[in-house]
Parts: sequence; structure tokens; C-alpha cells
Amino acid sequence: MKRILFIFFFLLSLLHSPSAWAAAINNVITSNTANATVSFSFNNYGWVWDSSNGGRLRSSSVSSGKSSTTINITCANNFILSFDCAVSSEPICDKLIITLDGTQIVNISGINSTSYSTTLGNGSHTLILSYEKDDEDNENDDRAYFSNLKLNFKGFTDIVDGIKYEQNSESSVAVIANSYSGIIKMPASVSYDGKDYSVTEIGSNAFKNCSSVSYVLLSNGLEKIGEDAFYGCESLTSI
Repeated sequence: MKRILFIFFFLLSLLHSPSAWAAAINNVITSNTANATVSFSFNNYGWVWDSSNGGRLRSSSVSSGKSSTTINITCANNFILSFDCAVSSEPICDKLIITLDGTQIVNISGINSTSYSTTLGNGSHTLILSYEKDDEDNENDDRAYFSNLKLNFKGFTDIVDGIKYEQNSESSVAVIANSYSGIIKMPASVSYDGKDYSVTEIGSNAFKNCSSVSYVLLSNGLEKIGEDAFYGCESLTSI
């Protein structure tokens, strides 16, 4: 029995340790590029990993003061940051407060939840999660929750020489839907804002129902053609 209890508390300590916590939270952080990193710092009353509801962070139990932790995000490009959060607390008095780069972006209490999304620019950013209590009175779960942290790459979308492009990585672009007609000559690369990008993809529905497109010259280096890219191109005679 003593051995079983020892193993239980040992595993519990691992779950609450920074390294295990950081490894666990990566299960609910998603990013569509490698050009972003996420790291964590902790205080004595930090948040812990909660495996329920698909995995989430949960504030530690505090009688007063606050349970907080910091998420550090470094981006090599522009990203869309999004997450979900919830609180189950004494209304008004106990609350979940989240700040991004020193600006408060979430302040909820009682039984409440919200989702948040914003664009992060190139550089370092700090997200601080705090569950704040005014006294020892407890209501509901007396907890705050944080989940579904996502970082999605956000590049430029613009028209260059009559073709509409969307940046899909640090060094490449995709051709996307627009009103096209006549002969389309797709370059191997395109210059935008002083930088060259390889044209690697024709996006889904890019030329869909462009009935007056007669010829499309594909670029060298093209890696992918999306679904229904040329659907409904009635005048198209050659690709």
C-alpha cells in the first residue's frame, strides 16, 4: 500500500512540474508552421494540466490572491493567435484575467466562457493567465480554464500582375480565386514588398467558373493544385 501511494504522489508531482506541464500543454497547442515557438514560466501558484475536456490548463487552488502563469510566444512572421477560456467562480469577486503584452484582453467571472482571436506581429509576446480571488469564499468550481491555443500563419494577400496570391509560408505563395480571363501565365516566383516568393500552389477553386480563361501556363516549381481549381472553365483549351 505504501508503495502504491508513493507511486501515485510521484506521478502527481510530475504532472505539476514545469517540464511535464509544458509537454502536456503542447498537446493542445497547434500551429501550421514551424516559425513560432511557445515557452512557459511558473510561480508558486501556477496553473496545472487538466486532462478533461480534451486537455486544458486549470488554475491552482488559492484561498486569496491569484494563481497565474506566463506563456511566452515568439513569432518569425505574422500569426493569428486564438484560444478559448472559461471560469467557474464567485460572481464579480473572483475572476479570470488574461493580458497580452500588458493589455487586458479577458476579464470574466461567475460561470462564463469566451473565445479570443488577434493578430500577432513578428517578435516576442507575453500572455499572462491569472485567476484572482478577493477572499476565501468559494463558489462553483472556484477555477479558471484555458484551452485550444492556436497559432496560424498569416501572410499577405494581394494581386501582382493580374494574379491574386496568398502567402502560404515564409518563402512561397499560392494562386487563389479571383476574376480571371484570357491567357494566364503563372510565374515561377513573384516579387512582393522587396522580397521574392516561389509560386508553389494553385489553391482550391482558384479559377473556378472563370469561363473566359482560354489558356493557363503553369509555373516551374508548382507542387500542388487544389480541388476544383479549374472547374467550370468552359473556354480553357490548354494547360
